[in-house]
Amino acid sequence: MAYNDLHMPAQPVYFDLDGTLVDTFPGLFAAVNWLRVAHGLGEADAAQVRGWIGGGIDALLSGAVPHVDPSRLREPFLEHYVGAPLLSSRPYDGIEALLDALASRPLAIVTNKHAQSVERLIEHLGWGDRFAAIVCPHDNVRKPDPEMVERARETARIDRADGWFVGDSSFDIETGRGARLRTIAVTWGFRTRDELLSCGPDVVVDSPAELLQILTADRIVS
Repeated sequence: MAYNDLHMPAQPVYFDLDGTLVDTFPGLFAAVNWLRVAHGLGEADAAQVRGWIGGGIDALLSGAVPHVDPSRLREPFLEHYVGAPLLSSRPYDGIEALLDALASRPLAIVTNKHAQSVERLIEHLGWGDRFAAIVCPHDNVRKPDPEMVERARETARIDRADGWFVGDSSFDIETGRGARLRTIAVTWGFRTRDELLSCGPDVVVDSPAELLQILTADRIVS
């Protein structure tokens, strides 16, 4: 099945943010443990924190400090996180080159990260012009709800219903599948290869260079 039809615009690509495009883990890890210590808890280890990431800020905060309503934790956590912890985030090696190579096609970010953090991060990275749409949770709609993709399509004025969803978690694979997109799981993020394979993505890749090959190939080979 051909995917780069010469008579149609290139397929859009919808990206997750944390763990896919940007390594935000050092800052999240530091901020989560700052919050835990502030509430009289011991520091969590890296595996625990990775397990809390992906479902949005309330899921993260509920995992970090389970005895406190996340609505009470959100403001102090964000106030702390959008400073030094968030600014320690960096694109994974090869991501800038990947985005450069895909610049001619519609690109969007679909993330469960809180909008305040996303705005600060995109500004910090100088990525304001790279994406036709950046969609964050709104009105309790978050991944894996495929409405997130529909919002990205509308914002970016993307006419094509096909495309790719790229991410590092089950939330991403479920979102892409629900939106009838091809799904690509990346292994450099917050989940193990086995965890990703259990989600049933169409493709699993180990580097941005391999991801670019898939996204620019005329055909996908099973």
